[in-house]
Amino acid sequence: MSPLSKVFERICNRQNVTRRWFAAFLVAAVLGATLLSGVGPAAAAARVKLIINGAVVPSDVAPTVSKGRVMVPLRVVTEYFGATVGYDAKTRTATVALNGTNISLKIGDRRAYINKSPVTLDVPATAVGGRTIVPLRFIGEALGATVDWDPKAYAVNIRRDGTITGVTFDKGVGAATVTIAIKGGTTGFSTTVAKDPDRLIIDLKGTVLGLPRDTYDFNDPSLTRVRTGVFSSEPNISRVILDFPEATPARVTADDHNTAVKVTFGYKVTSIGMQTRGQEKVIVIGTTGPVKCETTTLQNPDRAVIDVKGATVSASLTQPAVTVDDATVSQLRVGQFSADPQVVRVVADLKKPTGIGVEAKDQEAIGHFLAMVNKLSYEKATGAGRLTLEVSQGVSWTASRLASPNRLVLSVPFATASNLGPDIVPGDGLVRDISWAVLPDNPSTVRLTIESQTMLDYTATNSPDGKQVTLTLTPSSLVGKLVVVDPGHGGPDPGARGPSGTLEKDIDLAIALYLRDYLIAAGARVLMIRTQDIDVGLYERPAIANANHADLFISVHNNATEYDRQSGTETYYTNTNPLSRALADAVHHSVITSLGTIDRGVRTEPFVVIRETKAPSVLVEGLYLSNPSDEKRLKDPAFQKSLAEAIWKGVADFYAGKD
Repeated sequence: MSPLSKVFERICNRQNVTRRWFAAFLVAAVLGATLLSGVGPAAAAARVKLIINGAVVPSDVAPTVSKGRVMVPLRVVTEYFGATVGYDAKTRTATVALNGTNISLKIGDRRAYINKSPVTLDVPATAVGGRTIVPLRFIGEALGATVDWDPKAYAVNIRRDGTITGVTFDKGVGAATVTIAIKGGTTGFSTTVAKDPDRLIIDLKGTVLGLPRDTYDFNDPSLTRVRTGVFSSEPNISRVILDFPEATPARVTADDHNTAVKVTFGYKVTSIGMQTRGQEKVIVIGTTGPVKCETTTLQNPDRAVIDVKGATVSASLTQPAVTVDDATVSQLRVGQFSADPQVVRVVADLKKPTGIGVEAKDQEAIGHFLAMVNKLSYEKATGAGRLTLEVSQGVSWTASRLASPNRLVLSVPFATASNLGPDIVPGDGLVRDISWAVLPDNPSTVRLTIESQTMLDYTATNSPDGKQVTLTLTPSSLVGKLVVVDPGHGGPDPGARGPSGTLEKDIDLAIALYLRDYLIAAGARVLMIRTQDIDVGLYERPAIANANHADLFISVHNNATEYDRQSGTETYYTNTNPLSRALADAVHHSVITSLGTIDRGVRTEPFVVIRETKAPSVLVEGLYLSNPSDEKRLKDPAFQKSLAEAIWKGVADFYAGKD
């Protein structure tokens, strides 16, 4: 039997090859045989074209035809797809890795391995000119590509299209990112900036759509929506469009394997002004997202400068200078200080020299002028004590409790102190010692530590001008109270699942454990429904609280919905105990004001755990785990701790009879 007949017989014996391929390959084989008879193998193979995703791919070692199989340099094909190629000279073994697929094959060995499973090759790999030559169809299809022979063009066409599987939007500090996930990768992309409306168009070559929907409505101040569609089907090109509220510079990049295309863009500065927050006058810079800032002060004339990094001035900010009626500031000015890198500069023209610091939040940056703590004093009162701070201007402050020994710690950020004297030792049976320190933060913070016999509650009052803050200290109302803390779900019940796979049961437990620590530090006794990932029945949870005669019951949860931009805090109660509504109001108010989350209200629903508990009971839904931004916050231990602290403060407010 002739070599050509043997080739044709081998093809016919393969059940998965179509008649069309038989005919095409026969033509190719005839051409190959004709060429081989006249000019030899190397010259014949030189005519074989290698076309990948519509583009002719050059190769320093020409493809060849061996026993009816097109043989190509391994590295040419695999690296075009973004695969990682390795070679062990001792064992003469080549390896290829791409998106979870691992291939290995030896020179001269018909056995190859795909993810450690053996495969028999019709033609073994060879070495030519320092290159590993492999059967094209094997390596192409192993990497998820389709391989076709074009007898007219005497070419092999390889097509490997990636699938767009996800679009996510993340608002990080300093910049936002839209990530386009592409299983299998893209062969390249191009971008176009368009106006009316303002949008960024990204064409992803060699991709098809595999998304649950075509449009992702974010309705965010920095990004309106993302739209997807088919731009071309031959070749396959998917189009992704980012609709911006206004023209927004953006940078588009792909990862090493082209499986994720990221669009990164900065935020806008939308407004500037002076406001009174509490007792403090501050500079408020409106932004479309959480920004990074740097501050400095200048002289001759005196100025305070806030540089907003990675930002651009919004078209809506039409007044670049604002005159201010304030004892410290005469005027605020704003402008684009630098385009590359992007920096927006806000300048406060000062009436007197002062330092400045910045606090960045989700949609604003707050400039705080540095205060001076001038005096610290303490006086005894019936069943209480009064601590008074005299400051140069209105200030904001926070308080936290620590145990062993019992301490109430007051932190006054954006402040300093020169000499407040030695520690105060009241000796009144309530407060043991009051000490102070200036922490070398940037800017500095004044910290007061009040060590006490028992845990303390406090109420604060301010003088009309904000320059005097008085804290009335009393024994903690939580001392001895039994609080049952119920982390939602657990065991086989995961609760909600975030876009990146975060399980609600894990987040609920982390927050609940922080809450336990805060309550214990405040003098309460705490009974945890679970401290690990175990299953506890719905009716078993309130039964535990009732059997132990709980004073309070707090169930910690996080929410979810099909709409992935839903966000906010909800607090639930039932009328089983008449005090549950007051507890829910106190806890909800504390969470909203402490964390700045969206207020979705205090609600009543007959959830088993709070309906069946006899003590005042609430169920707190912190944030929406289904929202990618909320999920990121909930995974952050610092946010978990802040949420737990806010719930604890709400409990303390409930017992203290506050709103």
